[in-house]
Formats: sequence, structure tokens, C-alpha cells
Amino acid sequence: MEMTSCNIIQDLLPLYLDNACSKESRELVEEHLARCAACRKQKEMMEQGIGIGEDFIAQNMKEERLLEQGKKNIEQKAKKDILVKAAFVDVVLNILSIGLTVMYIWKMVRKGMAMEYLFSYGPLLPSVLIMFLISEYIFLVKDRKNKETFVSQMMTAASILMKAACFVIASIIGIAILVAGI
Repeated sequence: MEMTSCNIIQDLLPLYLDNACSKESRELVEEHLARCAACRKQKEMMEQGIGIGEDFIAQNMKEERLLEQGKKNIEQKAKKDILVKAAFVDVVLNILSIGLTVMYIWKMVRKGMAMEYLFSYGPLLPSVLIMFLISEYIFLVKDRKNKETFVSQMMTAASILMKAACFVIASIIGIAILVAGI
């Protein structure tokens, strides 16, 4: 009978230590612990384990927070790297577009063409890209300081893609016109 009693007490010990058992169960456990050294030793080991468990949980929570913060830092760095590269490509496209436009206008002015005729040609497409510069610089200067929004990111991406497409088209048309000797 003593063995069964010890098994029952060992089943009740976690509830006893958590103060989750009934008054009768608590009294039964306390009576048994008063006369059974093995169950007292089991209780002491469980009490030490509970303390270790709390420390273990606290340590795991701390590590989990560190891992989450590290993941966020990596994601932000990757996003920043992409935006820096996109801004660099954008600056290069701006310089090339403005340079192509200035060269084309200079050539047309030297030939004495009227401004109406001048604006009818495709190589002036890069000058249209100025409107895209506004949204890009608002994003790069203003919104990057604040929290960036999905809309501003999409506007900047669309602007850069549109500028790249216009630059390619304008370059092809400009080269064709230069080769044709107009």
C-alpha cells in the first residue's frame, strides 16, 4: 500500500508545488511527506527543477528576442542595400538621360532647327523623365527619414523602370537619327 501511496503522491506533487490541488489533496501530500523521505527528496528535486525551469524559460525568451531583432536587422540591411543600388542606378540613368537630351538639343540648335521641329523628335523623351525625378527624390529624401510606405516604394520602382525604358528607347531613336544624318 505504501508504494501505491508514493505513486499517488508523486502524481500530486506537481499540483501541490503549483498550489493547484484541493485542500484535501494538499493535506494528504503533507502527511505523506512528513513520513516518507523518498517523496520529500522528490519534492526538493522538483522545487529545484522549477527554479531552473524559470531561469531556462527567461534565458530562452531573451535568446528568442535577440534572434528576432537580428532577423529584423538583416532584413532592414538587405532592403537598404537594394534601395542604395536602385538609387545609384537611378542617378546614372538621370545623368545619361540629361546628357543625351542636352547633346540632342545642342545638335539641333547648331543646325538651326525650330523649337517646334525640335520637340517632335523621340530623343527628347529623356526630358519627360523629369516628372519622375520628383517622386524619387521625395522618397529618397523625405520618406526614407520617416517610415517608408508601400506606395512610395512602388512609385520609385515604377519611376526607375520607366526611366530605364525611356532611356533605351531614346538612345535607339537618337542613334538611328545620328546614323541617318538628320
